[in-house]
Amino acid sequence: MHALAAPATPHAFYGTWTVTDVVGYSDISDGIPAARRLLGQKITITRREITFDGDTCRPHAGFTVTSVDTASKLQSTYQVNRTDTGLPPRTLFLDSAEGCGGIFRMDAHRILFGRFGVVVRAVSSQPSP
Repeated sequence: MHALAAPATPHAFYGTWTVTDVVGYSDISDGIPAARRLLGQKITITRREITFDGDTCRPHAGFTVTSVDTASKLQSTYQVNRTDTGLPPRTLFLDSAEGCGGIFRMDAHRILFGRFGVVVRAVSSQPSP
């Protein structure tokens, strides 16, 4: 007998996360100075909003979570290779219609996301509400 997997919900992303390292940055970023500035910053994700680096995004339609092929989603979203990120081949992806930025779930305690051309990893710094 197989147990049914629980449906993917945004709840798995809720909490406060601290940026620990930079995966990469693109030509549109300010390069290494911008990447270094993000280290130690906190991103907070709740049912209603994402707050990071002084900006808050509140999607009217809420967040959606899908299971994605990591390699293709990383290429289309951030133009980075999966092997550079440490993400599994398939993972959960948090998104919104209002463009709050996509967030990849690495595991129970880590996420990956991009900010102005810099792609970073963050660890859970507070239990989910």
